[in-house]
Amino acid sequence: GNGAVQAMDASYILQYVVGLITEFPIEAGREITSPEASIEVQHENNELIFTTTGNLFGCDIAINTQSITIGEPIFVDTEMMFVSNTENGVYKLSFCRTMISENNELFRLPITTDLDEIIVNLVINTKNAEKTILLAPTNADNDDINSITQLIGNYPNPFSTTTTISFNLNNKNTANAEIEIFNLKGQLVKSFAIANGETSVEWNASNQPSGIYFYKMKTDDEGSKYTSVKKMIILK
Repeated sequence: GNGAVQAMDASYILQYVVGLITEFPIEAGREITSPEASIEVQHENNELIFTTTGNLFGCDIAINTQSITIGEPIFVDTEMMFVSNTENGVYKLSFCRTMISENNELFRLPITTDLDEIIVNLVINTKNAEKTILLAPTNADNDDINSITQLIGNYPNPFSTTTTISFNLNNKNTANAEIEIFNLKGQLVKSFAIANGETSVEWNASNQPSGIYFYKMKTDDEGSKYTSVKKMIILK
């Protein structure tokens, strides 16, 4: 009803397709009443954690990506449909579902940044909101963050040619640390040796066909081994 295409509109379409509603709210000139919902955002262990209360059907999120690396969202609600994109320095994520989510926690968004705060702009159902997330850690927190070895994710995902894989690597995991990329057959198609101080690698997949790929970060230091595997998709 406001002329903009939002996640709530996608929720209405899904509800119509599966027969939960027989017509759209805008039809017959009816006034649209947005369901009441709220979203809170917290920062913990290099992730933004999004939680909700109320009747949430859809949400649009926008974050300025200057000095921020954002990984792939990890949704708790597997029935939630979502799409994300970065354009003109703004990360955008929209998600929706046909029924009210029963999960208080919606999803987690991995981030890497040196900023003291992040501003998250939201459209919750149809209502605008803005959240300022304080990130400034104490010195002890800084030490904890720097000691964490973590495979954060890749962006964009899906992608057509190149994607950036982001990670944290602490001082204890610098030896024999690498990222390996496999196709769906389990064949190794690319590997990167990584060292302390690096936070990302870029993979040029222009010579690879469309499909599902898996990338693994591993370290082999005695007493501090780490392995993590994530999925990415090439679409051409």
